Amino acid sequence: YGVNLATSTPALAAEEVAYVVAALGPNLLGIAIGNESDEYGLPNGFFPGGWTFPDFLTRWDSFRTAILQAAPHVSITGPDTAGGNHISTWTLPFGRCVTQSEITLLTQHYYRASGASTTSTASFLISPDPQLTGELTTLNAGAQQLSIPYRISECNSFGNGGAGGISDSYASSLWVIDFLFGVARGGSTG
Repeated sequence: YGVNLATSTPALAAEEVAYVVAALGPNLLGIAIGNESDEYGLPNGFFPGGWTFPDFLTRWDSFRTAILQAAPHVSITGPDTAGGNHISTWTLPFGRCVTQSEITLLTQHYYRASGASTTSTASFLISPDPQLTGELTTLNAGAQQLSIPYRISECNSFGNGGAGGISDSYASSLWVIDFLFGVARGGSTG
């Protein structure tokens, strides 16, 4: 379950998590604090031009502290980073900063490409994906070093709403099977 790191407050997030823990009980895998926070500083982001990794850590920690006061035994996951290009600059540094004492699962998002890209074709989608292989290799090595399991917590064929006629086609169903086996081979827990 994810709480809003950008526009919420630690107190509201804590109240929300207390409710979610009571409602979901043992069915709750964990709480993600923020979603694609690595992109909050982009021009159309929540904090354009004024958002850094240290800013994220400070804000994340204030939310985590409040959440654990309201729900002391809830598992925390993160950072739910958007871009694979941020694995080495955001996801793994986050894991090193917070360690396994503060999170139970390292999380990353993956999309084959943008739905608006010229490469958003069926043949591209079902072709071998060296980008995914490289990202999983980096994540797996980093997660093993940190002794924290990792998971692809959000994924799809193409981002930004998908690619019409491709994301909703037979090619996408073939892609997802290959993607899931690739993620399993890459050491992800899901």
